Amino acid sequence: MILPTRKLLYFLVIPVAVLLVLRSPMTVYLAAAYDLGLLVLAIVDLVISPRPAHLDLQRQMPRLLSLGTTNKIGWELRNLSRFPVSFEVTEDVPEGVERESERVAGEIAAQSRTELRYGVRPTKRGLFEFGNMYVRYRTVLGLLLRQRRFAATTP
Repeated sequence: MILPTRKLLYFLVIPVAVLLVLRSPMTVYLAAAYDLGLLVLAIVDLVISPRPAHLDLQRQMPRLLSLGTTNKIGWELRNLSRFPVSFEVTEDVPEGVERESERVAGEIAAQSRTELRYGVRPTKRGLFEFGNMYVRYRTVLGLLLRQRRFAATTP
């Protein structure tokens, strides 16, 4: 999935503000040329940025979680690209398990790996299944966000 960032949206609003102040046919052409240039820049940003396949995510958790206490679980994230990546990681947590935070964010250097941890607390006994994992990251120029889903279920 590809999403615009606030940075891109702010850049897209600039011509609207100019058109509200300067109302002439030439301004309309300049605003259209500006938007077209911004679109080309966003495409270039997408092409030069790491692909979703350049990121690998593995879940790390103990076999058993203790009831009513905080258990540390997390992921190992690998960046196989030649660019550093600013990211957010989250996962589908089963009902009956509370988590400290929705997302874990950070930055990973090019061609490196990092371990991420956060706390979960089971509120009842039973067999639970953690679902898919998701990583969302910024492109090199910061105009777009890309997201990758990792299909993984861990009982």
